[in-house]
Amino acid sequence: MGLFVCAVTLTACGRSTGDRDAGDSADRSAARAQAAAWLATARFEDADRTIECEPDCREQERGFDYARKGRIEQPGDCDLARAQAHASEDFIEGCRAYGQYLEAAGRGR
Repeated sequence: MGLFVCAVTLTACGRSTGDRDAGDSADRSAARAQAAAWLATARFEDADRTIECEPDCREQERGFDYARKGRIEQPGDCDLARAQAHASEDFIEGCRAYGQYLEAAGRGR
């Protein structure tokens, strides 16, 4: 008499892991696209209300606009702007706020 080994594969109800990952990726992409659409007309002050820039936010706004026009995807991409002579810390802060907003949307936050 021979020994037979049978393998039984169980799948969970609903989507398979591959389908779930694809769905999550699509959800993140949709959230990121929605964030990018909002950022197209947003101001620095709208995107990051935790930063106080008194008496005004001009430099942060310039950095935010730089990120929008340069299609910055991540806050770290703003480090390239440091090489520019006019890139103050406030400018970088505005640029990073844009990237952070997009990055957070991509993570579903």
